[in-house]
Amino acid sequence: MVTRRPTVHLVDDDDDIREAVSLLLITEGITVRAYEDAAGLLQGVTPDDSGCLVLVCGCRTWMG
Repeated sequence: MVTRRPTVHLVDDDDDIREAVSLLLITEGITVRAYEDAAGLLQGVTPDDSGCLVLVCGCRTWMG
């Protein structure tokens, strides 16, 4: 049986912030999948994925 590690799904529209937070988490041994926007997240995850979601509530692409 293969044990899957939980993943942090990081959503931020700022490239520099997304890269910095990803690097910080990776250096702590955490698996990270980073997305530029909600659409990327929805395309990148499956029902079988486990982990947590970190997002920026003020993403420019989410404003109406």
